[in-house]
Amino acid sequence: MSAAQTIPGPWEVSDGAIWGVSPWNARVRIAQVTHFSPMNGIDSAGHERQIAAAPEMLIALQGLLHMLETDDGDEVQAWKQSLANARAAIAKATGSAA
Repeated sequence: MSAAQTIPGPWEVSDGAIWGVSPWNARVRIAQVTHFSPMNGIDSAGHERQIAAAPEMLIALQGLLHMLETDDGDEVQAWKQSLANARAAIAKATGSAA
């Protein structure tokens, strides 16, 4: 039995939901985020950003692991790209500039 596929990134936040594009090019809702009253101090928009950043975070971590496992000292540009991917994913998740 083969594993189920997930919707690849990037994912985006729109109308309180996380959206992606399926392999057959249809817009698909990945998740619906519950919005809490601002009085309770829960940052619903922060949850949306973190969920939407999941595909980029996975790619960044896979890239960094690959670099750590295969580094031969001559891949400076690949390291820089892996670190840039990680920074971009963190920025997306936190809502800050990369």
